[in-house]
Amino acid sequence: DMDTHRKQGEVYLQHQKHGEKWKRYWLALHLASRHGVARLELSEAVHERSTVVVRRHPERKVVRLADCVTVVKLPPHAEACPGENMAAFCVETEDKKLVFAAEKESCGEWVDIICNIAFQVWIFSDMFLFHTTIQNFGVRFY
Repeated sequence: DMDTHRKQGEVYLQHQKHGEKWKRYWLALHLASRHGVARLELSEAVHERSTVVVRRHPERKVVRLADCVTVVKLPPHAEACPGENMAAFCVETEDKKLVFAAEKESCGEWVDIICNIAFQVWIFSDMFLFHTTIQNFGVRFY
């Protein structure tokens, strides 16, 4: 179901245990659907003939968006990114902190879209369904 993919692309993940080395992954953001909850899925990315091939069999890392506590773009030079024209962003849950690097433009898009989905609020009322994000949460109901 490709329509449950909101965004996907190549990123680098910082491996804290291995001397801060970066490893390339394919990151996919899945919306909630009958296939599962809203989540980020990381798969190992392999370059073959200049195209990215995603290996299905290795361990897949999954972060449920409901578990995200903070999602922020890191200031320039906060991390030494693995390539030119890259920026870093951080996804934090209660028990883990993932630092990613991606192309600058893509980095901002990742942060925006993860925040929009992870921190949205649904308000149910008899008459309608109202949807917003926490940042815009200035609405009062009487």
